[in-house]
Amino acid sequence: MKQQDKGATRGSQEQIVRTVCLLYGCQCNACCDRIEQALRRVRGVRNVEVNLYKATATVEHSESCEPRQLVEAVEHTGYLASIVEPPRPPAVPPADPAAPPRANGGTHG
Repeated sequence: MKQQDKGATRGSQEQIVRTVCLLYGCQCNACCDRIEQALRRVRGVRNVEVNLYKATATVEHSESCEPRQLVEAVEHTGYLASIVEPPRPPAVPPADPAAPPRANGGTHG
């Protein structure tokens, strides 16, 4: 389960990636602070936002930082985490060759 959005490049062509982690056992602001500090110590992490109410951590990091490193950092603090799977685009059904062609430019109704 992994959500990664590639962002703009910074510096020497370094690609920044956004990964969202689901957090388990995070129940207060002190928990969030511990998790945020642990994630900021991971090499390659640029920014961390922990949301207590959504139980997520959104981490911007270099491509060299593997998402599993983020999970391990959270787990080292005593909490559990998993990577959120990015949404997949809907599948487009194949065109039915037997269907009649649609008229273009008509009005509706």
